[in-house]
Amino acid sequence: MRKQFLFAILMLMPMMAMADDSGTCGDNLTWTYTEATKTLRITGTGAMEDYQWLREDAAPFSDSPWFKYRDGITHVIIESGVTSIGACAFQAHDYLQSVDIPNTVLVIGRSAFSGCNNLSSITIPNSVTSIERNAFSQCALTSIEFPNGVTSIGERAFEQCKELQSVEFSNSMTNIGERAFSGCEKLQSIEIPSSITTLANHIFYNCPSLSSVKIPNSVTTIGASAFNRCTSLESIEIPNSVTEIMVGAFSGCSGLVSIIIPNRVTSIGAGMFYGCKSLISIEIPSSVVSIGENAFTFCTGLHDIYCYAEHVPEIDNAAFVSVNLENAILHVPASALDAYTTTAPWSNFSNIVALTEEETGISPLRLPLNGEKCNAIYNLQGQRIKTLQKGLNIVDGKKVMVK
Repeated sequence: MRKQFLFAILMLMPMMAMADDSGTCGDNLTWTYTEATKTLRITGTGAMEDYQWLREDAAPFSDSPWFKYRDGITHVIIESGVTSIGACAFQAHDYLQSVDIPNTVLVIGRSAFSGCNNLSSITIPNSVTSIERNAFSQCALTSIEFPNGVTSIGERAFEQCKELQSVEFSNSMTNIGERAFSGCEKLQSIEIPSSITTLANHIFYNCPSLSSVKIPNSVTTIGASAFNRCTSLESIEIPNSVTEIMVGAFSGCSGLVSIIIPNRVTSIGAGMFYGCKSLISIEIPSSVVSIGENAFTFCTGLHDIYCYAEHVPEIDNAAFVSVNLENAILHVPASALDAYTTTAPWSNFSNIVALTEEETGISPLRLPLNGEKCNAIYNLQGQRIKTLQKGLNIVDGKKVMVK
């Protein structure tokens, strides 16, 4: 009986030894896994190794040394002194619930926590400057706050975080990559920091709960499909700093009712408002010289198009597919009325009318009589001038055209 007992103990020893494990994960870093607490601890100084996401016989896995414990690890503690979290380090750790990141970490690597579908919260320390691509994609995060240290978010960094409801950016951030928040189905509002100049392609693609967006005057470019399929977005104020809105930027925004395009934009790209079936009115500024294919296709509710361009913009024949051209009203400058009515496909509108003085905001010129004074005359750059100049002037707060 005693021999049988000893034999059983000997047989269990390898299994017991596997319950706790340790090794290295950098030149001066050590990892330790404790089965009893389901905790992985990283200690030492310096950068963590980068790992890879591999496929063998169609079964993907990471070559991180603790990946074999991924079904057991619920807590990760990274101690002070560690300066980076390696690529793919904790990818697809399905049971991971919490991570402690010290104030010594500078970089969170590519796909570091991708697919951690039980990780619902994370605190990013101020030491972090860069969050690389796919770092937290497909996590269960409900909110994220970026400290002032973070300057760059890589592409797809938070893609398909389907529980993410709120994001707070820092004003030191200068780059938010493509598709960074695409597929965040519960994200409701966004305020872009004034340090950002470009909204990357697909940055908020397919965020159907997004209903409020604030874009600062620092932004000059809105990328392709940036707000594509943001179906709860009813209105958005685009600042005058924006000079380029790329293809499909608002495609599929089925809740969008009205929008004003800034007067520095020169082109309305292909499919920009494709499928915006709630869009009632659109203002096209005088700066626009071309309108692309399917720009307003399936905007079935479109009733008023205010086009301020005196030179008729070039337009693709398929720009207004499925728009009711018999009922919609095209408002154009009086001086260009004949040009619009004789230029296809603009001429396909049954109702083409001249913009009113109220709609143009331009008052007819009336020179001051003897004894009258103009309180203030400004040019369009906001500079005060002594006399009226040829073109548009701002006189006593009103636009005045001098030909």
